[in-house]
Amino acid sequence: MEEQFAVTAATGALGPVLAKLTALLGDEYKLQEGTRQDIVSIKSGLEPVHDLLGKLWGREDLDVACKDLLTAARELSYDMEDNLDRFITLGLERGETTFIQRETLDIPFKEFMESVKGVSERCREVQMTGEAIICKRHKLTTDPRARFLHKDASELVGMEENKKELIKLLQEHKMVCIFGVAGMGKTTLAELVYHTIGDQFQCRAFVSVNPSPNMMEILSTIRSQVTNGASTAGSVTEPADQENIIDNISLSLSDKRYLAIIDDIWHWEEWEVIRKALPNNNLGCKIIMTTRIKTIAEKCQTEQGTHVYRQSFSYEDAERLSHMTLTKCVQEDILEANAKGLSAQIAYTCGTAARGSSSCPLAVICLSSAWAQTHVQRDYLEWDTWDDWVSKVLLDRFLSTASLKPLVQSLSLGFDDLPVDLKTCLLYCSMYPWDYHRIERDCLVTKWIVEGFVWQEEVAQASFDKLVSRDLLQPVLENKYRVHPMMLAFLVCKAKEDNLVACMRYNSSSHAKQMIRRLSFYCMDRYPHEDVSHTRSLAFHGYHPQLDDVSFNKFKNLRVLEFDSCGGLENRHLVDICGMFGLRHLVLNQQITELPREIGRLQNLETLAVKSSSISKLPREIEKLQNLKSLNISDTSITELQREVVKLQHLETLNISNTKVTELAKEIGKLQHLKTLNISNTKVMELPREIGELQHLETLNISSTNVRELQREVVKLQHLETLNISNTKVTELAKEIWKLQHLKTLNVSNTKVMELPREIGELQHLETLNISNTNVSELPREIGKLQHLRTINIRMIKVRELYLEWEVPHSLTVIFGSMDTALEQKVRLGVSPAWKNSIISSSGAKCREDISTVVLIKYFHKRCEVVNIPMHRLAGRHMNVPEWVKQDLSYVSSLDIRLWKLGEDDHEFLKQMPNLQALQLKFEVLPREPIAITGGGFSKLETFYVDCRLPRAITFSRGAMPMLRHLEFKFYTGTTRQHNSMGITHLRSLEKMVFRCSEYYTGDSPGISATIDVVRKEAAAHPNEITLWVNDMKPEVFGGSAKWISQADRAIIQKETEERERMHKQRMRLYRAAEKRAERDKQEQRKSENSLLSSVPVVGYGTVDRARLEEIEEPN
Repeated sequence: MEEQFAVTAATGALGPVLAKLTALLGDEYKLQEGTRQDIVSIKSGLEPVHDLLGKLWGREDLDVACKDLLTAARELSYDMEDNLDRFITLGLERGETTFIQRETLDIPFKEFMESVKGVSERCREVQMTGEAIICKRHKLTTDPRARFLHKDASELVGMEENKKELIKLLQEHKMVCIFGVAGMGKTTLAELVYHTIGDQFQCRAFVSVNPSPNMMEILSTIRSQVTNGASTAGSVTEPADQENIIDNISLSLSDKRYLAIIDDIWHWEEWEVIRKALPNNNLGCKIIMTTRIKTIAEKCQTEQGTHVYRQSFSYEDAERLSHMTLTKCVQEDILEANAKGLSAQIAYTCGTAARGSSSCPLAVICLSSAWAQTHVQRDYLEWDTWDDWVSKVLLDRFLSTASLKPLVQSLSLGFDDLPVDLKTCLLYCSMYPWDYHRIERDCLVTKWIVEGFVWQEEVAQASFDKLVSRDLLQPVLENKYRVHPMMLAFLVCKAKEDNLVACMRYNSSSHAKQMIRRLSFYCMDRYPHEDVSHTRSLAFHGYHPQLDDVSFNKFKNLRVLEFDSCGGLENRHLVDICGMFGLRHLVLNQQITELPREIGRLQNLETLAVKSSSISKLPREIEKLQNLKSLNISDTSITELQREVVKLQHLETLNISNTKVTELAKEIGKLQHLKTLNISNTKVMELPREIGELQHLETLNISSTNVRELQREVVKLQHLETLNISNTKVTELAKEIWKLQHLKTLNVSNTKVMELPREIGELQHLETLNISNTNVSELPREIGKLQHLRTINIRMIKVRELYLEWEVPHSLTVIFGSMDTALEQKVRLGVSPAWKNSIISSSGAKCREDISTVVLIKYFHKRCEVVNIPMHRLAGRHMNVPEWVKQDLSYVSSLDIRLWKLGEDDHEFLKQMPNLQALQLKFEVLPREPIAITGGGFSKLETFYVDCRLPRAITFSRGAMPMLRHLEFKFYTGTTRQHNSMGITHLRSLEKMVFRCSEYYTGDSPGISATIDVVRKEAAAHPNEITLWVNDMKPEVFGGSAKWISQADRAIIQKETEERERMHKQRMRLYRAAEKRAERDKQEQRKSENSLLSSVPVVGYGTVDRARLEEIEEPN
């Protein structure tokens, strides 16, 4: 089906209905003539309705009649599609392979006729009476940003430093692009700079662009400003010609020093038009452009003389701004009494939870104002916690709360600029819980396809990328994303308004006026009594103790069913679930131990995921799922890939990673539609030769297996795009690898591969090459021919030269180094006329002696240039940070240094390093006082490694290291002294902690145990989910997971914690008892010796008492 027939928030399922009606009129369906005439009539009635709904949806100026028409038409479309699917399915079942209309077959078309006729008549009425509404161009009457411009200086929290930094960048670059999400303060910052330095220019212009701009108006505004109104858009004598206005502006500015600020560029084409009017006259002109679109910022990055400035707003500034806003609206004593830590909570909610995210000042102001407003109006007992307020106000009345209106308008700008298919995909994300950080790309894309929002995976993947480029989906971890909490609140209310999705939290009621089509439950112990027979998607998140109350057999039209980390689901629930014949997407969770034989009844199932469950085998009936496209049994106890699996002829994705599977059956070659095969972290030792028969395979992952040889048949996989053989025993890459002409990613890291074949240079589509920690010592020059190479990882190998032969502007990330932890040095090379400016290098002689380098050789036909890139590991031991380091390495992104002492000046230098992402500090001497890491500084640090005698060398205060994700300590001794807090809870982006101690002081030693206990308590109190490693012990998970569980789960965790503490205390008692027993044995031995030798003859002393003998120094 074509994309125009997709399900959308605007037209509901009208698109698929029209497509299916058209198909039913084809020759393959043997329909009676009367039925065919009914279908033709219905189809002709629905086509104008489909067109009208697309024009009406999303407009704010609709009357009641238009809104009712939208609702009625969408509801009808869903009912029609459900009935059509049943009609087609039953017809095929009774007619075997051919659809035959039987007399006993229920005919739904007569019932549709009247409903379609009514909707069609209402459609004609709206077209006749509402032509002006339909044709009128939607235009904002006011700029939602205007309210926040021209703020009093006292209200511009955190902007002064940003302003200074931006002015400094303008001194070094002709143009600066300010990039940031909606409400980040881009416009405010640009205006501050505009008024601060504007007098230094002969003429200036400031113009804001909306998502659908009239370029004639924009250009006319610029012309009016730079000419002081000498020529305006309203001049009757001038022709309304775009090129004419561009020429006028360019001529006026040709001999003047100008400042131009172009605010909020949405599309690159618009910027190219405006740029034509801004001449490069070498008079020191400056341009500031702001955008929220990532792809535009990336394009700017490649332009000569342009710097991209990522607008940020720190956690501390957000908290201060929130408190300032709250105190204006609520008395201080009331604020303190009723909202302890509220400012911190608001600052956290407004964006600091995810990696790379910073707070949004507009959101902080609006959220603080909204809380204050509802606080004044509400009954104090209506909500007791912040979570209650989020559920009952933010996620229920986000669009209608007056104080949130500026934020809603700002978010609407980005939302309204999306095409309807992207809007629908984004609205579907409201199915996920509040502040959810684990949206999996592949899972979401699959659900979009199952829901009918898109029909092809390539289109779905491209849609996902577009949402990421606009920061509407934000990366958190590898393949994990989130929606910003403010955008999610916006989407939840929007989706509810259009009856696309209904979200229920903590036993809230849906209050649905229409039938619920998509339903998301979060931590419920009772469920609504509404009619659920029309529900298409159902998701359970968090703990659900009363799943027995859910009548799964009533969900007759369910297509998507997902249990995400859902406590309460048991094997016995699956039998009813297997009666949902229309189910296409099923995700189960870790509590399942067995799939029932009834699973074979799900004939329409396309996705089955039982990852992280406790199942040990699949039922034989799995072979009946002939429509299954994706099977995920990763992280289970399965030991064998059963023969029934290879009978699934439509299977496209097979994931058996992290299982106990030891062998791939030869029959794997029969899966002719397979596109992705993941057998990583299994016990497979050999790939069958039949793997070469998988001609549609695009991704092959055999990492962390016992495979010793890459079969020659692999090079027959003509459509392979990703090949991952990392952490295997493979020693050689075949020369025939050049045959993989579609290969984009090649990962051979952590293998014994000794050389890369020269033929690798023929992989013209290769984008990522990872050969880290291999035995490769030289890179073939042919790598320089890879025009599309974007990332090469040569970490922990001896390569010293990398040859580049690009003839076009190009960027490359080189990851290199030899490090004990997961530190990576990323260098951005812009191969353009200014390519050398973006290289981090050093000219100090000492620096070159102490730091190893990789030599990059860039060829310009017969001429070449060499650039040194520092590795940033300082050799030797240093009393303090050397001066040459401060001079030559202040802009590096990683630093490994061994110090005797870290003085205040050195500490401040490290804090202010603007690009520092990874830091290793090794102390030769234990500091007298712990080094206090405070807020302000280390703005980009993500990895921090401390090597010291005791872990108490470092403490963290509020706001410290805001982007830190990985914290690691290595220490050599322990102490039983009082262990104070380290301040782990202040590291708001922390995800992983590692403690490595000397083998002589195990985790059971009193000093070490006390230290680890302190860390455990702080990790448990952290809002994030923290993974803790102690030496090589099994990792423990603390913190953020508590947000997703109920009281019952907390009781289980509490019980486990108490049991762990009890075992620890028991070990301590045994430890002390053993010490006392050893001391008692020594004393008894001494007594025995004393009884035998009560006195000893000693030359020169006569006979002395044994006790006295021990006090006499032994003669030399």
